[in-house]
Amino acid sequence: MDLRTVKARLENGWYWDIAQCTADINQVWYNAKVYNPPEHTIYKWAVTVSSVTNAWLQKVPKVAKMSDSNKSHVFNLKVCENILETIMNDKSLRHCSEPFLIITSRYANDTYTPTDLDHIKKKLLAGFYKNAQEFATDFRQMISETYRFCIDKDPIIEQAQELHHQFEMAFAKRIQVVTEEVKEEVPEPMVQDAEMDETEILQNILSVGRAMEVELDNMVKKELEVLEEKRFEDARLLVKEIEDIAPEIMEEVIGIMQKNKESLDIESDGTVAVSYDDLSAKTIYEIRKLIRAKKQIKQNSIKLEEESMNVDVMS
Repeated sequence: MDLRTVKARLENGWYWDIAQCTADINQVWYNAKVYNPPEHTIYKWAVTVSSVTNAWLQKVPKVAKMSDSNKSHVFNLKVCENILETIMNDKSLRHCSEPFLIITSRYANDTYTPTDLDHIKKKLLAGFYKNAQEFATDFRQMISETYRFCIDKDPIIEQAQELHHQFEMAFAKRIQVVTEEVKEEVPEPMVQDAEMDETEILQNILSVGRAMEVELDNMVKKELEVLEEKRFEDARLLVKEIEDIAPEIMEEVIGIMQKNKESLDIESDGTVAVSYDDLSAKTIYEIRKLIRAKKQIKQNSIKLEEESMNVDVMS
């Protein structure tokens, strides 16, 4: 989840209440804190912008609660979006759905305006349908028009039959049965906020978030520049450290480079040419760690020998 996705969903009416939108926004901050340590810039950024988000949400006006039947209608319309998306994009259904994606009049003397999947999708996303049954009515009308205006032997008839079957199966299995409430609901009084409405608050949250994303990008670029300078300096030190190492240690060094898929040039005589400036920070770190460990082992061995010699002399 990222702020661009939240913005697109908000602009296209994907959310049916503010709780859904703020849940997605908070997920962005949560992910930033989970996947980065507290001292990281991204973590600090997430903490700051999260507090701004929560402060704005305190200004959100209270609205009447949605009835169970309305919740079911909203849920069903989301299911309709999913069903239509599957029908239009699933490769296994392409053979029967493709003729219905966009339908134009078939003959010069056609007078009707055909219903097609693209037209239904636009109406659905624009909130034209009040419930799933209105959506299904348009879909069934598209199939009915095919039967009415095409001859029996037209191959599209069989495609329409299969498409209709796939739709009805999905619709019957996934759409919730809505029992309309007879009792009239008395909505809670709405508290209007003269300064901000929900949309304005959410847009402000996203604007601040996007501005901080730009700032964060700049900070990350600076951090990357610092890391690149450090990598270059580490590579320079590595060249000095690697000058006098034993051949068997050099074999381990080459092994690290191969494991990390570094670029190695093998000469005709079998020698390996390495551009240390081009090594990754990970490889440089692992090689320097190996060399330091080998030097420490050597120093410990020398120390033990010296201590042994001292014991022999004293005895």
